[in-house]
Amino acid sequence: MGVDLAWGPNGGTGVCSATNGQVIDSALVRKDEEILGWLEPHVTGPCLVAIDAPLIVRNAVGRRECERAISSCFGRHHAGAHSSNLALVAFRNGVRAERITRALALDVDPVFPPGTAVRRAIEVYPHPAVVALFRLDRILPYKAKRGRTIDARREAFLALTQHLEDLRVADPPLDVMASPRWPSLGAEIQEPASGAHLDRLEDELDAYLCAYVAAYYWTHGSDGCRMVGDVDSGYIVTPVTDEIARCLAAFATRKSRVVGKGNRR
Repeated sequence: MGVDLAWGPNGGTGVCSATNGQVIDSALVRKDEEILGWLEPHVTGPCLVAIDAPLIVRNAVGRRECERAISSCFGRHHAGAHSSNLALVAFRNGVRAERITRALALDVDPVFPPGTAVRRAIEVYPHPAVVALFRLDRILPYKAKRGRTIDARREAFLALTQHLEDLRVADPPLDVMASPRWPSLGAEIQEPASGAHLDRLEDELDAYLCAYVAAYYWTHGSDGCRMVGDVDSGYIVTPVTDEIARCLAAFATRKSRVVGKGNRR
């Protein structure tokens, strides 16, 4: 399962369900009850749900250590992480992703042997995943930003959909074109009505990416991914290249040395 979860209660949330190497459905929903209503029939048994949103937030201010690490190693690819903390409006009344996973009775510990039956939710982040999975020098600029035109975003979306379609021959494979929603998503990208329309497509397509990261992590575990952070302070599971894996290991080593020095004072 993939969930591109809006931080706030009214934003669009993309959801995607896949099994046996095929996407079986996707949608765009908003309210918590809509999200839970869509997900519940798909998570009655073993499942791995990959959520693009902060799942564990314990820091009162600043940013989580996993966000620092992701930004340090993916920043040059323009895939740095946003900061999350309990002082932000989105988290003052609780962490939405945490609330949803509890309602679905999903464990949020990302550590388990690959290929085993679990009922878990993990936090993921599509931008670093795109860079690592597709071996890109930088992210695909399909999100809305100052200076990006609708035509430029449309071209980036077309590149993204091609990469997603190519997953049918990846390891593990995922056939996104099996989704009943795929033809209409493609048609809407070809002729977007507005930038806001592309924003809605972005939410749903990011859910496809999240679903694939779930499948990739379930298949390869730490051989192809890293859990950046921990279950106490928050983490992000991301696919990695060899270079990025070395960068994350070096970041963790530097952090442990700093902590060690602090403890000796």
